[in-house]
Amino acid sequence: MPQLTAITMLAKGGLVMIPLLVCPVLSLSVVIERRGFWWRRRDAAAAERALQLAVHGKLDEATEIAGASLAPSARVIAAGLSHRDNGAGQAMERDAQEELALARRHLPLLDTVITFLGTVTSASRRRSPPRPASPCSCWSSRGW
Repeated sequence: MPQLTAITMLAKGGLVMIPLLVCPVLSLSVVIERRGFWWRRRDAAAAERALQLAVHGKLDEATEIAGASLAPSARVIAAGLSHRDNGAGQAMERDAQEELALARRHLPLLDTVITFLGTVTSASRRRSPPRPASPCSCWSSRGW
């Protein structure tokens, strides 16, 4: 019996195999990119420092610290502090929506890949013939 290598499997599968090879690579790249995104934005201490400074009335210093951070919570706080005279709530809401949009980036691609792989898996399972659980169950159903 000839041994199946990856290349012979690809040749036997035809063009359908190309998306099946590309999908895991895309998924892994999205996961790595998202991990890096959140790693760079992990500075929650800046938001806490800015809030503490704001409580003590040092609003300009709090705005500077929050604005220098990449953490989403700090950026929203910075928007509120920089618009404290008028429209702080609206500025914070706008910045929160922008942060959510950044957080959701590339996730539709990952959703599409997962859906595609689920569809292919489901279709391949439907094509394979059902297998009996054990020879005994087949024999007993036929009266043997």
